[in-house]
Amino acid sequence: MKWLTGHQPNYLPYPGFFSKILRADVFVVVDHVQFRKKSDHMRNTIHGPNGPFMLSLKTSAPYQSSLCDVLLVDAKHVLQEHWESIHNCYSKYPYFSSLSPAIREVYAGDYQKMADLNEALIQCLLGLLQIEISVYKSSETMQDRNLKNNDMIIHLCKQLGCGGYISGMKAKDYILEEKFCANGLEHMFNDYKPIHYSTPRGPSVPNMCLLDPLFAIGPEKTVKLLKEHYASS
Repeated sequence: MKWLTGHQPNYLPYPGFFSKILRADVFVVVDHVQFRKKSDHMRNTIHGPNGPFMLSLKTSAPYQSSLCDVLLVDAKHVLQEHWESIHNCYSKYPYFSSLSPAIREVYAGDYQKMADLNEALIQCLLGLLQIEISVYKSSETMQDRNLKNNDMIIHLCKQLGCGGYISGMKAKDYILEEKFCANGLEHMFNDYKPIHYSTPRGPSVPNMCLLDPLFAIGPEKTVKLLKEHYASS
């Protein structure tokens, strides 16, 4: 049986985003749903010499825009600034020199839409973590975009040939497991709690973007920590 998981295309996702993916066989980028301003769709946190701070994208989006339609504003300049911040924060970390070229290449790209940038970063990070998984976009997969919550997930499972779905804990507010059972599907929650690791600045700060553990302890140890976490949950 194949397990499906999904998430909206957040900017520089945190480790918990990848914790679900490690347990799944198929990942869907849920990019057809409504964009939320001042959310992780457009910002995330890195750890600088003076503590954590946010990198935020500039966007342009009419009311109730879908994520896949949100435009970037002044993208070249903003991404150059973000890369300089990442370099300044992490250039002395042990794994920066070996991992940064692939990430720098994404930041040097030409993007008109936020989702395209975020999806490129997600694919890059999956590659660095050496996670091999089938990836789909909901904007290209959903036959009925009016479906919400449980019905949307069940539809995606059937469309992508999966027998079960992995949700994050925030989905407990709306997941109805009896609906999955009625459709011949299994369901489980991924109860992610922050991983802990050492950095050149001391103990890790919870829920930094994935670049923080990647540059501090490398892909292999990052994946090991994520797998140890869900093996014990």
